[in-house]
Amino acid sequence: LGAGSVEGLLGLTSAAGAVDTTSARASCAEGVLELDIPESFREGMTKVSFSSVASTEKGAWRVIIR
Repeated sequence: LGAGSVEGLLGLTSAAGAVDTTSARASCAEGVLELDIPESFREGMTKVSFSSVASTEKGAWRVIIR
């Protein structure tokens, strides 16, 4: 909803303690951003995080894990 965008870092932590961080940019005008996490990364995952690093407007965002 709107014309803003948000940039952030998606973090994945595994049971072994390994962390993988991926940058992501979502635009409200473009709709939902779906990131396809490789199956090898999903195995043993214990934590998912998202940290916003920049946005073009004040607003709200949410991360949905399926």
